[in-house]
Amino acid sequence: MSCDLISVLMPVYNVGHYISDAVESILHQTYKEIELIIVDDCSTDLTWDILQGLAKRDSRIVLLQNSVNSKIVSSLNRALAVAKGNYIARMDGDDIAHVERIGRQYNYLCENPHIALVGVSTISIDECGNEFARQELISNPILIEKCLNLTSLVSHNWLCRREVYDVLNGYRELAPVEDYDFLLRVYAAGYRFTNLPFFGMKIRYRSGNTATTAGLEQIKAFNYVTRLYKERQKNGHDSYSKAAFCEFIKSPEWQRKLHLRSAEWLRHAFDARSKRNWLKFAFFSVGSIVISSHQLHVIVRRRLMHFYKRIYF
Repeated sequence: MSCDLISVLMPVYNVGHYISDAVESILHQTYKEIELIIVDDCSTDLTWDILQGLAKRDSRIVLLQNSVNSKIVSSLNRALAVAKGNYIARMDGDDIAHVERIGRQYNYLCENPHIALVGVSTISIDECGNEFARQELISNPILIEKCLNLTSLVSHNWLCRREVYDVLNGYRELAPVEDYDFLLRVYAAGYRFTNLPFFGMKIRYRSGNTATTAGLEQIKAFNYVTRLYKERQKNGHDSYSKAAFCEFIKSPEWQRKLHLRSAEWLRHAFDARSKRNWLKFAFFSVGSIVISSHQLHVIVRRRLMHFYKRIYF
């Protein structure tokens, strides 16, 4: 089996405490034909200094630095523009890859030419690196089709054939759901994806990073990209524009505050369900929807996911 060059895209911003572990986890992969393209988005901590030190020790690191803070999508597309690999992998600057992650993903794509993109199951860690949860992502193709418009089915730590990025012209300005939009466009373009039953990534949850970005804006962004997906299914194209997206996800401050309270009530509901206090569960569930109708989207999607998993997983 030939060894293709794999380009790993890593946008970073103020991850000085974690960047060394993230980079080393890529450099120490069992699969060695790698270039690691890191785009620093004007970090104000020691991230850039640490990266320069790491780059001196390994020629596979390609360092880029934005002149102005440009956010994740611009950073990803900048890295993609200089990538030389036949395959594109993703990695965040505060996560940690299993030493066999890229090798297993690459071997799977080589052995399954009908699959264009493959992810891995994930381990959730806190700021100190302590594990607190595991997420086994689905691989059943029927379940993937059923749940495609309910949630992002592949963690943004996938390996993808370069041709897919070329056809789709990279990422669109849809943060914080640019990865989900990419998956939906992959599927609409006739490509298929799946996940390996292998815990190949540790995803760090900390204050302020993309893994913990949630709330009303994210729900609205999710609704926007699923609307685009339905447009493509019907018309063969969609009406995306950055201006329309920004307008769609805007919310007044009072609505944001109500949604935060609604999310708090929904957490109370889940806690009550775990204790089999069904009256309290019903009270807080209904209350969360009354406080913010957007919470209904979250509840319905979760229930549908649970229903489909019971049937197909």
